[in-house]
Amino acid sequence: MAHTDRNPDPELHLDLIARGAYLVYDTIGRIKYRPDSALLDLIERMAEAGKLGQICLGTDVGRKSSLTAYGGGPGMDVLGREFVPRLRRRLGHEAVETVLRYAPQTLLAKEPSAT
Repeated sequence: MAHTDRNPDPELHLDLIARGAYLVYDTIGRIKYRPDSALLDLIERMAEAGKLGQICLGTDVGRKSSLTAYGGGPGMDVLGREFVPRLRRRLGHEAVETVLRYAPQTLLAKEPSAT
């Protein structure tokens, strides 16, 4: 589920994860929604609950106004340039590997469910 970080409610997120959802936090660097510190707090809560394996990170910067090449921001590189170092300082290297590598690998390898 994309954009779930726009409602940074840990209880809701844990409920969604318990139902099998993978959550994508993809408004990194978009301070009009909330400061990145709130997202770091949310990720820390998911880590404390042992649920980082169902959290993926990204940036939703597809519009020209979000690209630094066109004078906008935060830019496509905000995740690696600013956010990942902050996450690594707060939660460590393994947490970064989980949300950037292991959780996406697991999600993308899943077979579609028959419904």
